Amino acid sequence: MDKSVGHVIPFVFALLLVSPVLATQGSKINSEFPNVLLITVDTLRTDRVSVYSDKHLQTPVMDSLALRGTVFTHAFAHTPTTLPSHANILTGTTPFYHGIHDNGIFTLDGAFLTIAEILKDRGYATAAFIGAYPLDERFGLGQGFDVYDDEYGSTEAQKFSYVVSLGPPF
Repeated sequence: MDKSVGHVIPFVFALLLVSPVLATQGSKINSEFPNVLLITVDTLRTDRVSVYSDKHLQTPVMDSLALRGTVFTHAFAHTPTTLPSHANILTGTTPFYHGIHDNGIFTLDGAFLTIAEILKDRGYATAAFIGAYPLDERFGLGQGFDVYDDEYGSTEAQKFSYVVSLGPPF
């Protein structure tokens, strides 16, 4: 299968931090290599981030980033599950194309081109910092990253198994 570039769509979970190799010089920002920061937060409602609504709480760090970047007011997840959604974001495709339909049992094939690979090919240093098992590197999302930090807890936390229900308790 040939790698192809799709449309990368925004979504939400602390995943992708990309900084350019030669992007800044002192305090100047090089417009040829702007910083790119994608933060995704699994199951975060917009009314719980004060850049969208300050009704419930304040999120000053996210607000500060929003003031210096681009805020999307309309974003749609094509898949309601963490791993497939992130495969969608990184490849610009959907499960019908990349084949990841659920957490924990599918892996992104190395033939798919990711946004991290595109940025790396353009001279960016790329890094991802993962906070949960569904995005562990073993599921193939580490393609194109110089650093893919998926040490999100103790080694005991990484010994993951799914809970199987045997029916209602008696």
